[in-house]
Amino acid sequence: MLVDRSGGRDRVLYRGPGAGDSYYMKPTVFDGEGGGPAVILAESGAEFSYGIGVYVMEPGRKIRRAGEIDLGAPGEDGPTSAVPFVQVERSGKGLCVRFTRDLVRQKPDGTYARVPKEKAIYKYEMGRLGPSRSCM
Repeated sequence: MLVDRSGGRDRVLYRGPGAGDSYYMKPTVFDGEGGGPAVILAESGAEFSYGIGVYVMEPGRKIRRAGEIDLGAPGEDGPTSAVPFVQVERSGKGLCVRFTRDLVRQKPDGTYARVPKEKAIYKYEMGRLGPSRSCM
């Protein structure tokens, strides 16, 4: 939930779908440079990171849920936060989210597969976030 507390009153700007059975949700905001959209990364998890919810705040403070990135950084006891390794940049009329290190994704059998940083690229265009081969 994003609450605007300016002007002496609380106003809910956005209420998300929830975080399932996670113990925590840690928001990180990337400011929209030059009047562009801000990107809010909402990492959730419990004993390990579940991944990152991506939200975009357009100029005028309209918030859109862009999608999910189901990746984490390799850790001893399971995935840890991938947020410290995120880079967000403009790409044409959209945004690109990429990472500076290799990550992991949980497989259906509970084990983890390595995801090279070159393949951990997501593009936000026309209100949707999805995997991409490049940021161009």
